[in-house]
Amino acid sequence: MPTSAPATAPAPVVASAPAPPESIGKIEQPEQLKQPVQLAVAPILSGGKPKNSSVCEDLTRRPHLAEKRYAKAAWKYFEANYDSSTGLVSDRSDMKVATLWGMGDYIAALQAAESLDVITIEEFDQRVRLFLGAIKRLPLHGGELPHRNYDIRTLESVDYGMNPSPEGIGWSGLDVGRFLLALHNLKGCHKGYTEIIDEIVLDWSFLRVVRDGRIHSAFVEADSNGRRLIRVKPDSRLGYEEYAARGFQLWGFDVTEAAVGGDYKTAELEGFQIPIERDRPRKKPDTDQQIVSNPFMVYGLELGLDPQMRRLVLPMLQAQQERYNREGVLTAAGTTLSTKAPYVIHSSLMDKDKKAWAASSANKALESEQRVISSAAAFAYHAIFPDNDYAQELYQSALDLYNPVLGFYEGVNEQSGQSNPGFSGSTNSIVLQSILYRLRDRQPLLVADISRSSPWWKAVANEEIGTGLPPYPPNLNCSLLLIRPGPIGEPQTALCPKTITNNFSDKWKLSL
Repeated sequence: MPTSAPATAPAPVVASAPAPPESIGKIEQPEQLKQPVQLAVAPILSGGKPKNSSVCEDLTRRPHLAEKRYAKAAWKYFEANYDSSTGLVSDRSDMKVATLWGMGDYIAALQAAESLDVITIEEFDQRVRLFLGAIKRLPLHGGELPHRNYDIRTLESVDYGMNPSPEGIGWSGLDVGRFLLALHNLKGCHKGYTEIIDEIVLDWSFLRVVRDGRIHSAFVEADSNGRRLIRVKPDSRLGYEEYAARGFQLWGFDVTEAAVGGDYKTAELEGFQIPIERDRPRKKPDTDQQIVSNPFMVYGLELGLDPQMRRLVLPMLQAQQERYNREGVLTAAGTTLSTKAPYVIHSSLMDKDKKAWAASSANKALESEQRVISSAAAFAYHAIFPDNDYAQELYQSALDLYNPVLGFYEGVNEQSGQSNPGFSGSTNSIVLQSILYRLRDRQPLLVADISRSSPWWKAVANEEIGTGLPPYPPNLNCSLLLIRPGPIGEPQTALCPKTITNNFSDKWKLSL
């Protein structure tokens, strides 16, 4: 999910209403919001018709008629919520706002839609060039990293209530990691975009987002004198931290302490030990842990479930299956959005207070009757665990949860079975990726393209710009393996990135 989850999604703006609790620095909403001035963005210049690498096109079969219908339905979200003047897509259907996490979802959806022949390569190229043109123009928080939220019509930074906020409310290291991973995959499949993508990322400063092997985020707090103070703190949201770390690793950063690995604290749920947080020293208890499926599912689809991650994810699925066997309650625990209060619902396996099968929003408990069966989790669990009977049942329950012109709904209420009133880019992106993952014989969707001739690696090798670029050669954890691409099912040669110095291959495929 975007910043709206792992952080909490905002409520739509209502005139004269107080700012939602997620707003940083207690910024009040104005009495009446002015209509924003629409911005027109020029797309980047075309480098010729984009060509897919063979790695990105490997489908073991064509989609069935029903699968094509589901893919087309999911893509409708990105048509209905697209701003053709800026090239951005809103994270959720009820607000014209986008986060870096949501922009990463859009890139993933674009690539999946093109691979599934839902859109043509020409439409794909037109959308990507306009999108990258907009990203190149995004104002940065303090000239450092992209803001947390942007108005897709104006590219202005906004707060959680969609109020213009030129100074911003901080930046999210998790969102940056997700976006880096999406950009890396885009240029891995389409080399023609490499130069502009590297150019964009080289404008950013990484001095504070990666420190001591951890990922950090910046928040804005107001003191008693009304000053806006920036505070940078490490991120530790389970699943999101591990996923974002892979994004940073692909660009050479050492985020060993954030990547999957080490020890995890667990708690018993339905007879299974599920992870609840990383076992690391901390001065204060983590109050932002909601154990949900979303980040683990995106990790599995894009990166594959390495043995360490599988040990975390499988008990989560088994616990949900056992609850279904015991209570008859179909469960796909995830974070979902809604167009009605409370606007975001964490239907967790376990919440921050270690309460099982909880529902919450903005760290406030909700009634269990408000829990939602996540459409995204249902599609993803089935794609990753196709032989699991419960995953198959989840998948069947989600197949008709779409509007033919708006995309897949966020899910259905666990108790009533009514559709959750809301649509998001995250859910519809995961639906598209889940279909593509199955058609690629369950191979990870990410392609790692490491070439020493790219602008990024040239800058890393000659680090003189003072923006916190990683050391050269990249100092990565050897659990991240790069393997030579080849026909699906055939043996491939693995290489630890630590051994890569001046002999980068033109193409490598990521395997975990």
